[in-house]
Amino acid sequence: MPHAVSSDIPVSENEIAPPNYPFSFPVSILVVHNDIRTDIAQKDFESMRNFAEGSNSDIFLAKYNSNQVIVKMLQKRFRNSRIALQELNLEHAMLARLSHPNVVKILGAGDVPQKFIILEYLGGGTLQQLLHPPSDRKSTAILNFPLIFKKRTVLPLDRCLVMARDIATA
Repeated sequence: MPHAVSSDIPVSENEIAPPNYPFSFPVSILVVHNDIRTDIAQKDFESMRNFAEGSNSDIFLAKYNSNQVIVKMLQKRFRNSRIALQELNLEHAMLARLSHPNVVKILGAGDVPQKFIILEYLGGGTLQQLLHPPSDRKSTAILNFPLIFKKRTVLPLDRCLVMARDIATA
């Protein structure tokens, strides 16, 4: 599997590349748990529909090998962004090295028409819905991120400890 971050990724003229932080962790030294295909093309999906939008990626719901999956694809406007590509490559590298029932699994990756990763689809709803069941929410409208950060949520200690343990064992 190729390294998570490549030094030969092109940089657009008006973009400043991130510095090499001395406290960065070299992800490539960790054992890869998930041996995945990295030569998948968008044409390999049976169906694909827009699901959500991230800061530099479009998220699609698709069928791949008869399974419903999530495709996280770099947006066209970030195709030449070294930073966006580095973030997606790092996510790919980290997920390939994690194996835990509470961490989403990476199923594959490709770069045609632009860089993307394939993740398992978890149909149980969003983290927001889990933390705030319908009785706690004023509406069932789609997530409004600015409102989330204005509202503080206090979780029970036992729930926090379970989450911390699960993250630590991943």
